[in-house]
Amino acid sequence: MTSRLNVYEFLRFLSASDKEALEVYRPLAHKHIVVTGKLDEGVLRETLVDALAKWGAVIEMHVTPSTDVLLAVDPDRMTAKRKDAARYGVSVLNEYAFTAWLNDARERAIEEAARLRTYTAPPPPPEWFAGDTPEPEEFVDDIVPLPNIAP
Repeated sequence: MTSRLNVYEFLRFLSASDKEALEVYRPLAHKHIVVTGKLDEGVLRETLVDALAKWGAVIEMHVTPSTDVLLAVDPDRMTAKRKDAARYGVSVLNEYAFTAWLNDARERAIEEAARLRTYTAPPPPPEWFAGDTPEPEEFVDDIVPLPNIAP
């Protein structure tokens, strides 16, 4: 994958197995992301936000100290969100750097899927281990009703 994809190209680049790995392994889990500005090529913000949420991201409307990434289509423009990002030390990425960041997440999800495909479960315990438990005794109700005592 080339390193200079915008969001529209990146979303089109994803194969069905990429999308599945991203949705199953959610590599953006607990990442707080804010999107500001108009994306290239008319990508609907809702399309991007839906995809990021499926991949585990928390989409925020305002930059806060818990924000991890600000996607700023024009990162040089000092908007209120950009100023808040500078104040809180939040990473500000343009659209191309953001898609490179997303591609890293995609690669992590694919690596996790491959690692789990090669995982083999440990063998079950031997039968003698499972057979050592005593058979449950038949339940006997030993509660006797109290006699009716008149005063």
